[in-house]
Amino acid sequence: MAQTIKLKRSATQGTVPSTGQLELGEVAINTYDGKMYIKKDNGTQSIVEVGLADPTSSVYTKYIYTATSAQTTFTGSDDNSGTLSYSPGFVDVYLNGVKLIDGTEYTATNRTSIVLAAGTSSGDIVQIVAMGSAAVENLVLTKGVNTYAYTATASQTTFSGSDNNSATLAYTVNQLQVYLNGVLLDSSDYTATNGTSIVLATGAAAGTSIVICAFYLDEIDILGTTITANAFVGDGSGLTGIDGLPSQTGNAGKYLATNGSVATWDELALPEFVYTRTTYTATASQTTFNATYTIGYVDVYLNGIKLLVGTDFTATNGTSIVVSPGVASGAIVEIIAYTTYNTIVQVKNPDGGFANSVYTIAQNINGGSANG
Repeated sequence: MAQTIKLKRSATQGTVPSTGQLELGEVAINTYDGKMYIKKDNGTQSIVEVGLADPTSSVYTKYIYTATSAQTTFTGSDDNSGTLSYSPGFVDVYLNGVKLIDGTEYTATNRTSIVLAAGTSSGDIVQIVAMGSAAVENLVLTKGVNTYAYTATASQTTFSGSDNNSATLAYTVNQLQVYLNGVLLDSSDYTATNGTSIVLATGAAAGTSIVICAFYLDEIDILGTTITANAFVGDGSGLTGIDGLPSQTGNAGKYLATNGSVATWDELALPEFVYTRTTYTATASQTTFNATYTIGYVDVYLNGIKLLVGTDFTATNGTSIVVSPGVASGAIVEIIAYTTYNTIVQVKNPDGGFANSVYTIAQNINGGSANG
């Protein structure tokens, strides 16, 4: 008679196993949270969560400061009590909604402060957008951003549904940016709480361009694999009726992969970037700017003002951007190309643990039979 042998598990919300409750190579699932855990040992034992990070905290973090007169350095606690932290090269800075040029108009090198080249006026709003919450390793299989473009009618405040390109607005709360005629709005200038519409605090003029950039995470099913076995003994070392598993020695923190015939331990690929930035100083009437990008995942700024795809520029071949009309000599054109990557999230010193009383022995086996 067929028998289902289940993974070690807990049905309590927020419960994470301790290192003492998992053996190397063993897997545990929290069925309430839909999360899976393994133990890692690189000299120091820890618990690793395999799967998606919380999308409300992993795509980017926005910091907002209200400047004092002649202020140049922005660091520490912002207007919302968030402490500035970023990865150099993966941060954007806006002054009163206009994007500044990295290395020219500001310096961002030490992960904890931004230094403007020119002092601000009292009351200026400085917004700092740190991609990946200052830790690239926290992002999981993200394709960057979906962009929605609307042309406002007179006094229009609500934007939802189909946009100019017949795309239906959808976003994760707190994971979007809204631009009015290319200028980044502060979150106090609009309401975005339901995932399907944004409401401006002040009605837009007829013909105004509203662009909404919605950052998102792709989901991945990591628990859809089944195996067939004829016997299960103890910790699983006596499984028969299936291909032999590769040795666990020296493979802590890795996952099991197969090419269809041979199983091996593998590591999740961790690229070194969230996006790539290409900056040009234009010649007179220049229209074409070369850059490598994925079609649909690229933003273009002209002197800090975000351009509208399909109207102000075209990006259709993955290797060049064509701006219309040609720009003035000395204009700064900045191209942001978003990328896709995978990672896992490591949980250090978790509070609580999996209660022994709700643990069961290891592994889902569908089909076949299990004895012992």
